[in-house]
Amino acid sequence: MVERNLPNVIFISLDATRFDTVWATENESILPFLNGLKGNSHHFTRAYSCSPWTPPAHASMFTGLYPHEHGVQEGRLWLPDELETVAAYLGGKGYHTLGISSNPILGPITNLSKDFSTFYELWKNPQHVSTSAQYLRFDEIILGSQQVVEEMLHHLDDQRSEWSGEPMFLFAQFIGPHNPYDPGEEARQACVGLYPEPTWEYVERINRDWRPYYAGDRQLDESARHLMKDLYRAELYDLDRGLARFFNHPWIAELRENANVIITADHGEMLGELGHIHHLFNLYEPLIHIPLLWQEPGMNEGRVHEQLIQHTALFPVLKRLLGGENLEGALSQVSIDSATAVLREPVEILQGLAKVSPEATEAFREDLVALRGEQLKFIWHSRGRHEAYQLDQDPLEEQNLYLTDPERFDHLKEQAAGLVGEASANDMLQRMKDLGYY
Repeated sequence: MVERNLPNVIFISLDATRFDTVWATENESILPFLNGLKGNSHHFTRAYSCSPWTPPAHASMFTGLYPHEHGVQEGRLWLPDELETVAAYLGGKGYHTLGISSNPILGPITNLSKDFSTFYELWKNPQHVSTSAQYLRFDEIILGSQQVVEEMLHHLDDQRSEWSGEPMFLFAQFIGPHNPYDPGEEARQACVGLYPEPTWEYVERINRDWRPYYAGDRQLDESARHLMKDLYRAELYDLDRGLARFFNHPWIAELRENANVIITADHGEMLGELGHIHHLFNLYEPLIHIPLLWQEPGMNEGRVHEQLIQHTALFPVLKRLLGGENLEGALSQVSIDSATAVLREPVEILQGLAKVSPEATEAFREDLVALRGEQLKFIWHSRGRHEAYQLDQDPLEEQNLYLTDPERFDHLKEQAAGLVGEASANDMLQRMKDLGYY
């Protein structure tokens, strides 16, 4: 029997959205919606992703499990059917479960849509799927931010007309600032400065295809870094306005009157720090430190939380909230593990780049695990190039303590190594064929 007094749940995932850029003081004016929502929500200052890319991160959000537990990792991007998800749990309590995704690898391809009553994929562009999918070049077939919002609003209209009043679980994924960065004209005027033509040419080249950058042409001067940051900010500008339109939709406004609203990101983004761009290949703070807002029903003032929290806590906390606890009580009962991210052999990331030598790609064929405590962070590399940082003294992760005192971290080295298992062959392309994508 459906319990109609249960609160609705609106769960928003923002792709590639880093904590420090969203909440930077200088960005308040370009992100009015998010900053306004922060004023009447629980704001978590130390929220962390469990992975630096989409499928493992969302699998952790949906199951409350770490990547080494749910198994959605490099080489085997498939959520096992037997695992309980938040959609299955809420569906069992009488919720209608609606999912909307604008990312190609968040949906049937990875089985992350398996327990939703209705699931929409917004990314498909039949003219490009056939050639792009074969090389996993999904950035060529995703929709832009404005198109995503238009498609979402269209589907919301359809769903509202069919809704019979049962509690709703609505999951919506905004592709937002995922590369390639291609903001609208208004956003460019508001956020992007003047740069010389050679800077534009180089940034546009690695913006459209970052693989050559990692294959050896890793040059990013100060001017290029600033331009990438401007383009990224402009994408956030578009994202914020898209979120405002989404939440102003009449049906969403109706659902919000009695809803838990959760807004977070699957991972962050690198904008030239420590020689990295976009995401993957590292576990530094800009890539795994993410925004998290949680608004309880009727909440009208903000609260700041400084405790460590991860994707794995979202499902357990929600269970406790629906059981009658408030968020403060639910958080106190959810244990937070110290492992914040697991990255498994990114062997397919450089696939399709014909001119890359085996030597150039080999440096990125390794396992990475990050262990994050209160202030100490340890990054384990399967090739032995381990890193350790005291983040309260070194927030930019520039002083690798492991180089000066490796014995101090032996216990962390063993703990991290124990999280890495066997990878299986990547069957993504065959699965896409089986599902009829190309």
